Amino acid sequence: MNRVREVRKKLKLRLIDLAKKADVSMTWLWYVENGYDKRVSKEMKERLVEALECEYGTLFPDEVENIEETQNGRG
Repeated sequence: MNRVREVRKKLKLRLIDLAKKADVSMTWLWYVENGYDKRVSKEMKERLVEALECEYGTLFPDEVENIEETQNGRG
């Protein structure tokens, strides 16, 4: 799960605005927001983080939790 749409809407950005800011296609961004593309590269995720000016864990909390569990020996 990701929170791209949630953060985008809080910032009052349209889909096209974020796509341009992150230099990605609007179609690709729609797929990401709707959970259809599970194979998003780290580079593309970081583009979204930069464009939305937030922390990685804000947009992709599940990934941060998985990393922390692995580091703590729970994963």
